[in-house]
Amino acid sequence: RGGMYGSYHSNADKDPIIDLLLPTYNAIDREGGGSVEAKLLEIMKKTLLESINEVQPIVDCAMPMEAAIADKKANLTKALKGELMSFLLSSTETKLKMNLSKGGRMEVHRLMDDHMKYDTKLKHESEGYGSDRCLVIRKTNAESPEMVQEKKERKEKYMEILNDLNSQVTG
Repeated sequence: RGGMYGSYHSNADKDPIIDLLLPTYNAIDREGGGSVEAKLLEIMKKTLLESINEVQPIVDCAMPMEAAIADKKANLTKALKGELMSFLLSSTETKLKMNLSKGGRMEVHRLMDDHMKYDTKLKHESEGYGSDRCLVIRKTNAESPEMVQEKKERKEKYMEILNDLNSQVTG
């Protein structure tokens, strides 16, 4: 029985369930545990369930109000306005790089600073130099695809551990 969770590894920022509770449980289990083992098992199950429930589904990061403002106020070409509107209305895109002229970048900066300044859900900045300079717009109310994937993987790992613990108790 002991050490059945040795294959679980945590990332660098230390996961209390993987790095503390499981090794402690395995050590107590190897020593014959008894009531301490049962209590720790109960705590681990509760903690795992709470952690699993914390992982929310992907948040819809569409910004229809900002898209409406951009549609009315942006002085951009039809294609560039369409690109900006598509990004703002997307429920999954979190970053847009726009290759714009200096005037185009200024127009988008003004649009966001003057007409969307109440809103901190968008971050915009110019990046690069010379002809490679572009405007990068980020939705700050959204999680990056990497963060969503990390949460999904953690939830799956916790579900696996919880299932293992439940089958150990009933088996």
